[in-house]
Amino acid sequence: GVVVVQYPTLTPTAGTHAVVFGLNPTTGQKVWEFNAGNPLYYGDGGLVVNTASQTVATLNTSYVHTLDPATGKLLWRAPVNFQAFAGFADGVFVAGTDAGSTRYNTLGYDATSGSLLYNQSTYSVSSVGYMASCKAGMILNIFQGGPVLLNPHTGNYSQVQLNNQGWINLVAQDSLVLCSTPFTPTSTFIRQDVATGKQLWSVSVPAAHGVCNISSAGFSTVKQGAVNADETVAYFVMNDPSTVVAVNVADGSTAWAVSAEVDGATGSYGYPCVTSTYVAVFQLQPQSSGAANIIRITAYSVTDGSVLGSKYFENTLYPTTVPLCLDDGVLLFATGPSTFHKPDSVMKFVLQQA
Repeated sequence: GVVVVQYPTLTPTAGTHAVVFGLNPTTGQKVWEFNAGNPLYYGDGGLVVNTASQTVATLNTSYVHTLDPATGKLLWRAPVNFQAFAGFADGVFVAGTDAGSTRYNTLGYDATSGSLLYNQSTYSVSSVGYMASCKAGMILNIFQGGPVLLNPHTGNYSQVQLNNQGWINLVAQDSLVLCSTPFTPTSTFIRQDVATGKQLWSVSVPAAHGVCNISSAGFSTVKQGAVNADETVAYFVMNDPSTVVAVNVADGSTAWAVSAEVDGATGSYGYPCVTSTYVAVFQLQPQSSGAANIIRITAYSVTDGSVLGSKYFENTLYPTTVPLCLDDGVLLFATGPSTFHKPDSVMKFVLQQA
């Protein structure tokens, strides 16, 4: 297979062009590259992934480009003045474009051909962003309004009221799985059906497992949750104390909970990513000028939370994309002050013990 990354995705510079790379995950060698034009800094690494067809889309200030990840071949492009949200859902690429005065048009394109399906009338919201897609539709997060469900075939919002108290919102099995109430001594894990709004379960988080993480770094909110591929387990990175908690999606029970503070290292943690065997969590050093620097990577067994491996960086790494977890290691596209003397290097760290 080929791993696709976009660079740069942080600290935008006037006139900078984003380049999308296809990399060999075993050797790190570049297989292909695509000049994506004036970049937009969006999503995990600046890319939107269509898991149904395994295609990827990259956005600039004028167009969306959809690529074959194996070859980098342009499959289609369409004019999108992207400003708000974008994603694939049920065979449709949906984008929200700025119509001025906090109003947004919603455009739908056929994910295979790129043909325009609709240009929906504007919606008035203060701010809106893409969360995730599921069988029921596309989940968007409305600022000061909470998550909403969008029908990708019409561009219409559902009128179902979804929980707007979540600090960490994940999507699994057509439901929201969220960690709420970060500013109180006790947080709550909640699961809610996105189509009906029905609450499926609610579980108080034990004090020993911490509270919902409110960590941020510069202008970026640090990702604090992840769901495994079959959407059966949700992983949360908690604060006070720093803890990694695995929660069963079916009933909210805790599968396991372990300290994130390997070797007693206190600090901020986040960016969890999951494979079939491990969940990796990153110790961070927040910066006022951009995304968090990485100090340490630790991999935990998805079975019981035992530590499979940990890598400490004597000199901090500066990631330019969100880290990627592969079956045999963690991939970083990053720079570093002295540990690595290759700016914008691709680095792979094998954390699992033999």
